[in-house]
Amino acid sequence: MHVPTLVVHGGDDRVVPPAQGEWFLRALPLGESWLRPRDGHIGVLDSIPLALDWLLRHGSVPHADSSSRGGSPSL
Repeated sequence: MHVPTLVVHGGDDRVVPPAQGEWFLRALPLGESWLRPRDGHIGVLDSIPLALDWLLRHGSVPHADSSSRGGSPSL
């Protein structure tokens, strides 16, 4: 994938080892990793507000050209 991608992984995750997140990140040219050393598999959910801020800074929402449709852009 060639889009900004955030990989958030807990260092104490006993379900998916951190090495799996590192492997996944190597396949993402525009990937960024956040390792949360004291979080487990579910604990990373505490980072959702920060991850949403990251998405707002790095993501984009395509907008329709309102002049060609005669209305407001759709999301």
